[in-house]
Amino acid sequence: MNMHTAGKQLTGQNTVTLIPLRNNLNKVTLDAESLFVTDVLDSKDTPLSYDQTEDKLHINLSRTYSYADTIKFTVKYYLAKQVAGLRFIDKTEHSPLQVSSDCFPNKARQWIPCYDYPHDKVTQEMIVTVDNKYKVLSNGTLLGITKDNKRRKHTYHWKQSKQHSTYLINLSIADYAIIEDSLGSLPINYWVYPEHVEKFEFKLDAEPLMVRFDDGNHLLKEWTENKTEEELLFQVENDDAPGRLWAIDQLKSFHSSPKMIQKWTELAMTDPFWAVREAAAQTISEFHGSSSKAIFLQTIGDSNSKVRAASIKALGEINEPSMVGNFRNIYETDDSYLVMAEALIAIGKNGNKSHLGFLDQAAKVRSPRNTLKNAAEQAIEMIRNPQ
Repeated sequence: MNMHTAGKQLTGQNTVTLIPLRNNLNKVTLDAESLFVTDVLDSKDTPLSYDQTEDKLHINLSRTYSYADTIKFTVKYYLAKQVAGLRFIDKTEHSPLQVSSDCFPNKARQWIPCYDYPHDKVTQEMIVTVDNKYKVLSNGTLLGITKDNKRRKHTYHWKQSKQHSTYLINLSIADYAIIEDSLGSLPINYWVYPEHVEKFEFKLDAEPLMVRFDDGNHLLKEWTENKTEEELLFQVENDDAPGRLWAIDQLKSFHSSPKMIQKWTELAMTDPFWAVREAAAQTISEFHGSSSKAIFLQTIGDSNSKVRAASIKALGEINEPSMVGNFRNIYETDDSYLVMAEALIAIGKNGNKSHLGFLDQAAKVRSPRNTLKNAAEQAIEMIRNPQ
């Protein structure tokens, strides 16, 4: 696909691969509105006859195909006017010149000849050539960018291997700035207009323990800062809930510090937000579980079921068979299926074959999404086949 942004036009070709759902197929009909077809070729580049109406493209295949065949053909076409499915948007004081698709609910047909109905799913490759100053964003994985310095153009090749409806096809072209980030090994990049990327500096009389420039977390932002133990301890006590959660995670780097054990314990027991209490309990279990039984025996009485479940899981991993009676009592008295399920799994980790009868009965108890049945069966497997 070649984009002529200044003229608000495109020339393209769509190679379609399909498998018939019946025998004796000799004609294929695609949806095609507003665009003009110039040629249709089969897989050997032999021209096929076709008839284009106001909203359809009827293609006569070179022979009759059956459901055992795979058909491949290419439709060449151009788009010479503005359509709702693919907008060429002029530059304004608030945004740059851009091209933006809007295929929902059935507007892909306005710029791609295709079978444009949501019940049919497709995989997709988008190969788009634009002027060097523009970047191209589409579905899936960016396989590569090919440069053509002589023409001052480059070609983006995107591929989406997961099947999806045509209304989800995306094409966005603009002079984007790309902010690269990641979540572990998963790349997460932000495509924004250059004027929305800002860098600023400010001077302080002394090094701060915490900086908050977006009170209430209204902005999508990238934050990169290596903090000391003291700074993180201050943040975990004084920041908002998202900030406290982040600080708990960062404090793992100092897990051997006595200050950390004390602070995580305080958070697990007293923080006003349940997710912070849960994260603190999970962190204690990760680094100091075997020596923190007393802490978890207190947090299993938390008012929030997720905190109780995290505490029971931590106790179960201590591997203390004498706790089986406690886990059974929790299963029989707690009103949360999540907590009950975690208690059953803890029995599986610490119990023996004498507990199989109890677990068999628990597996018969009805619960949403078979939560208790699945947990009981997991516990039975642990006892029968210990690792």
